[in-house]
Parts: sequence; structure tokens; C-alpha cells
Amino acid sequence: MLVTDGRAVLAGDAETVAGSVLTMDKAVELAVKVANVPLLTALKAASLHPAKVLGEHRKGRLSPGADADLVVLDRQLGVVATVVGGHVVYDPTGLLSSLGAHAVSSPAVSSPAVSSPDEAVEPAPTP
Repeated sequence: MLVTDGRAVLAGDAETVAGSVLTMDKAVELAVKVANVPLLTALKAASLHPAKVLGEHRKGRLSPGADADLVVLDRQLGVVATVVGGHVVYDPTGLLSSLGAHAVSSPAVSSPAVSSPDEAVEPAPTP
């Protein structure tokens, strides 16, 4: 398989599409910005719902006992930082490290007021 200009094709056959190169963050961004899907709906479609389908109860949510995997997005829905298993693994701007290492594993993060995306409500649009 070769990927050229964002298009995956079979090696030796540039006319045969070999798959997708769409990343999950880009899928969420396109759903929200192009298809006008509400942000919370797009986020659930990328996290909670696939986890439920796969029976992965430790994934797709922030709640006690969950894996504490999360992605921090900016207002344009670009990836700012990632946390895997409660550990910061990508934070090029130092956003999470500026909060201190305790912030990722603090009770406020591991046990949020909204313990599950099922309980969340869509935020009000920004003016």
C-alpha cells in the first residue's frame, strides 16, 4: 500500500484504493464542521459508541475504573495533548505539564461531575 497526497492505493496499481487515511480527530472535525453534527454527538460517535459495541467498558468514558485515555482538543478541534492510561504521552505545548503531573490522576479528572458521556449535555455555542 502507498499513501500519496492523502490517498491510500495498492502498490503497483495507483487506481485501486487500498483503504482510508482518515484519522479519528479529522473525522470528528469533519463531522462537526462539514456535516454540522453537534460536537458532543461526534465525540460520542468517536469514543463511547465504538467502545460499547466492542464491550469495552473501560474505554470511551472518564469514570472511576476506566482507563483514563483522553485527547485534549483546541477550539478548532486540533489535537493539543493525549493521555493514555492516565499518563501524558503527547503534550508538545506543555499544556498538561503546566498543570502539574498530579492533575491527570486527580479525583477531579478521574471522577468528573459528569461521569459518563451518556450524562453530558451539549455545550452552548460560542458567540
